[in-house]
Amino acid sequence: MSTQFIRYPIISERLILSPFRETDFEALCAMESDRDVKEFTGGVLDRDQTMKLLSGFIEANSTTGLGAIAIRRKGIGEYLGLCGLVRESDADEAEVFYGLTRSAWGHGYATEACRALIDAAFTQLQVSSVFAIPDLANGASIRVLERAGMQLSVASTRSEDAGHGSREYRIVKAAGASSLHRCHEISDPGSLPTKGSQHK
Repeated sequence: MSTQFIRYPIISERLILSPFRETDFEALCAMESDRDVKEFTGGVLDRDQTMKLLSGFIEANSTTGLGAIAIRRKGIGEYLGLCGLVRESDADEAEVFYGLTRSAWGHGYATEACRALIDAAFTQLQVSSVFAIPDLANGASIRVLERAGMQLSVASTRSEDAGHGSREYRIVKAAGASSLHRCHEISDPGSLPTKGSQHK
């Protein structure tokens, strides 16, 4: 049976990925109220909405070990954004997501966090593939996924994604090996827009 819980913290070269704390409220508020940061993720939130969001993050992680966690810079603990994995029951796949504060854009943090989560999904959750469904207009987020080793797979067939201009990116674990290989069912990424700057 697959492991359900991720062991935190997840530590990469420059980052620490760990569950949210109540003391993250002000930093999360600043991020959730930034219109540029929230351009592709449903719009800004006020303080009451952000408090409910934070409470949901903490509860979900305490009960399932999954969901949104904080990205912090190693050494100084600076809040850089959020990321996480979502998995339905014992499904053999997990979805990765991420978002950074404006000041954290352009440093490769999203790519580093995404790679760390993909590794955790394969080694701890023991799923066979990890996917993401970015907005096609969010070119920066798409480039993060590509740098993390994911490739455009197929147009999403999930009903909740219909009509939202999204495509599925995926990376799969090589059978019988610890190394990863990219999915083979590739569409032409040249048709993707390159505008957008939410995730970098």
